[in-house]
Amino acid sequence: MNMYKEGLPTLGEAHMILEEATQLNPGPWVQHSIYTAQAAQIIADNCKELDSEKAYILGMLHDIGRRAAYRGRIVQAGRWRVHQMHNSLVR
Repeated sequence: MNMYKEGLPTLGEAHMILEEATQLNPGPWVQHSIYTAQAAQIIADNCKELDSEKAYILGMLHDIGRRAAYRGRIVQAGRWRVHQMHNSLVR
């Protein structure tokens, strides 16, 4: 891993992160994350000041806190990181 150069994982790293999260807590949230990534990319494709790949990565990881579930309750521990990274979306 590149240790999140620019505070953001690469696309490949993001896929690995989501795959690991899927193994820890499978569920419909995973497909939702892919749909969100696709929607974010489409939006960014239509906004010249946004980076489409970064939008896709952030969309994919927006619910990554769901990777840790405890007795059916979602722990949001990872969400802060994605919110922290959102500034890197703008070029």
